[in-house]
Amino acid sequence: MGILTQSKNPFVQKTPLLVSSRIHSPYAARIETLWRETREQIIEVFPKAPGLPKNGKQQV
Repeated sequence: MGILTQSKNPFVQKTPLLVSSRIHSPYAARIETLWRETREQIIEVFPKAPGLPKNGKQQV
């Protein structure tokens, strides 16, 4: 019988943290925290970007 271990890379960061050095208000801090926590779920709901037109002509 042995000890089971799981290796984990401590240098892997899933989402870049874009945090300003100073929070301007408690409301701004709360919004930033909510965005960090729910970013991936929100991005999954958005439709895919349409990309460039295939015919090469711009449509206005």
